[in-house]
Amino acid sequence: MKNPEPDVPTTGQVAGLILFISLISFQYLRLLGNFVGFLWYRPIPIPNRPVVTRRDCTVIIPIINANSFFLQKTIRSILRNYPRTIILVTIGTRRRDRLRARVDSLRFDFPNTEVHIGAVPVANKRLQIARAIPRVRTGITILADDRVVWPCSFLSEALAPFDDTKVGGVGTNKCIRRNVADSKWVSFLESCQSMYLENLNYEIRGTYAIDGSVQVLGGETVLLRTETVQTHDFLEAFKNESFLFKWSGPFSSGDDSFITQWLLRHGWHIAIQSLSDACVELPPRPFSQFLDHIHRRERSLLRSSIDTLFHPTKMWMRHLWGAYAIHLWGIVHFSIVFDIGIVVSFALTGYGFKSPLFVGAPVTAVLLAKLVELLPVLIQYPSDILFLPGLLIFGYILDFFKLKALLTICKKQWGKHPVADLEEGAQDQLGWI
Repeated sequence: MKNPEPDVPTTGQVAGLILFISLISFQYLRLLGNFVGFLWYRPIPIPNRPVVTRRDCTVIIPIINANSFFLQKTIRSILRNYPRTIILVTIGTRRRDRLRARVDSLRFDFPNTEVHIGAVPVANKRLQIARAIPRVRTGITILADDRVVWPCSFLSEALAPFDDTKVGGVGTNKCIRRNVADSKWVSFLESCQSMYLENLNYEIRGTYAIDGSVQVLGGETVLLRTETVQTHDFLEAFKNESFLFKWSGPFSSGDDSFITQWLLRHGWHIAIQSLSDACVELPPRPFSQFLDHIHRRERSLLRSSIDTLFHPTKMWMRHLWGAYAIHLWGIVHFSIVFDIGIVVSFALTGYGFKSPLFVGAPVTAVLLAKLVELLPVLIQYPSDILFLPGLLIFGYILDFFKLKALLTICKKQWGKHPVADLEEGAQDQLGWI
């Protein structure tokens, strides 16, 4: 009796297998590597006699809305860390004067911290920061958003890496300050914001632990060695960043991405202090503002990734894991495309029809990967397991914002903000109070 001839795979099956292996390798190598890095990460311990202390710090806060309900809470939380100086920069003399009226009582409550208030005539976060940097007289410059809350021990924990003179910038983890919501829908929207931020924390910690690469030192709060930014070259480049051979720019957004890349290109090390006592709290945004924030951040990260991979200095060669897991991934990876590609390519191999065990294999692999991405927020908020289907869908919705960011990558504006006080021109220099 003749033995049955073994099945010879068709060209389509071979192509499907090659595509399946390629997609699985590209997607799950990063997942595994970042997971190992996340577990491997160790923060810098606080030295017994730190070289850099809170009195070596100046905090710069760019402010758009001088009437914000949250602003006073932000400034008070920073003052409770007792930095040497706080510099507030808003838009126009009217807002500057209103801001002074709001912080005069805080000046009285915290007499050991100098508080300076300045303004620029146009709504541009980079110009606000650049206006304040030349006034810094301390070794450490800290940039903080006008909606953050620092724990009282924040500076003690976050300054520890600066005892290493090679460290030029320090980032910390961020979290959403979630309150008891009025409805399940509001809870779900806050869960989406937590998921987005916790996933960013997770990826930054993972890539940093592997080769020191960092996606971005989030603009919510970033600590910098003053000598890295208080130069003419930095300020000019910061205010006039361009893209695509200077075809597009200057940009008013993406300041945090620019600073991160500037430090790496100039040979400075970056440190990440992922500690509960160094966690910066943020209030939930109105959901429409949160979506606008995602769009702006995705756009600046795409510009940064493209610029990094094609920059003449070939900086990515010093951080090969970051080149793959941050920059290449950030440009080419769309979850919905890759996940559908994994399922379809597996079906093309024909293996899914040979055994019932194989039928659900690719779908199971895709779902497990999604669950790993959600673990940080589910561990912190176990009740969010109720929102699991919605969070999985929201993860795919983020692809839409990434595509939108790619299509609007040359957009220059920061947001929908007032441009100036009417009596002031764009070139006016406004005084300090």
